[in-house]
Amino acid sequence: MAVLKVGNMQKLEGTIMTKSLKKYLLVCVVLVIAVGMLAGWRIKKLQDVPAAQAGSGFPVETVTVGRDVVSAGLTYVGTVEPLQEVDLSAKISARILSLAGKEGDILNAGQTVVTLDSGDLQGKINTLGKKVQAAGINRDYWEKQIELYRPLLEEGAISEHDFQKTVFSRDTAVSGYEEAEAALEEARINLNYSILKAPMTGTVTRVHSFPGDMAVPGKPVITLADVSRLKISVKVVQDDVAKLKKGGTVMLSAGEGGREFPAEITEIFPSLDPNLRTGTVEIGVPQEIMQEYSLKPGMSVNVFFVLGQREDVPVVPKQTVQQDNQNNYFVYVVKEGVARKQIVETGLSSDRLIEIKGGLNEGDRVVSSGLVEVYDGRPLYLKGEEG
Repeated sequence: MAVLKVGNMQKLEGTIMTKSLKKYLLVCVVLVIAVGMLAGWRIKKLQDVPAAQAGSGFPVETVTVGRDVVSAGLTYVGTVEPLQEVDLSAKISARILSLAGKEGDILNAGQTVVTLDSGDLQGKINTLGKKVQAAGINRDYWEKQIELYRPLLEEGAISEHDFQKTVFSRDTAVSGYEEAEAALEEARINLNYSILKAPMTGTVTRVHSFPGDMAVPGKPVITLADVSRLKISVKVVQDDVAKLKKGGTVMLSAGEGGREFPAEITEIFPSLDPNLRTGTVEIGVPQEIMQEYSLKPGMSVNVFFVLGQREDVPVVPKQTVQQDNQNNYFVYVVKEGVARKQIVETGLSSDRLIEIKGGLNEGDRVVSSGLVEVYDGRPLYLKGEEG
């Protein structure tokens, strides 16, 4: 029995060793395949490397000197606002009964917009009307007394003192009547104030109060704006305000790389914000840009104040021009596959282009990338020209 057990154990150990060997061989095969795939991928990457990276020159991009329009000026962001906007506010304190229109609705000039509770005012008018009537009767009585006592005074039947007492009573009655009439007129005016009408045709842009709220003088109930005509308001720093003038040319655009439209400055406010040291400049919005971008109040617009402009002049991108230690402006031009430093004379510049007044010819190729690592005489490889 013992011999049989030993044999079985030897057989089991052989089986275990066979399985382990198979696992080991499987792992080795997988590793070989993985290493092969990695090596193939690396070879493929090396084959894809441009000749420049293999030592033929430093890879750069270039631009060709061309002709364009250069506008020098100031860049800001403005806010679209209605050309005309009014806040409808109550002139009396009363509860709001009804409100015509919600935000976005168009109201016509003269249309009733807000109706206030006028019950108390009507009651006051009735009461004051009775007071005016009574004061009129009292005034008329003393007028008749004057007519009665004047002949008696002339005949000496009454003293001057007694007559003046009657005159004083008559004058007091007249004053009382006038005061009552003034109070009645004021109540009637206030009754008219219980109806707020649209002063112009426009769109409701904001609703500040609603039926049931208390309207008080000075607090807007509704804001009405003529959104068919717009303006752009720009906050300009004090140093730049001095460079602008009414009627000056402006280029407007909306969004990244959007089409530009010419406009002009319509207003420069004379006072500055004492805290921010900025002035407000307003620009009229042409119909073309309103239609192009579907402008609405509150939107932002890119504003470029044109201070100078040159048309059909040689230009290069602004970032290609550098300045050396002698304060010379220069670019790197490509000549026979080598970078050559070229001193240039510059003119007007915008945030994108700069005018070249001398040093370059139209058609010259100027380095536009990798400028930090480019130097005079360095061999170059032009990207996109692998052949």
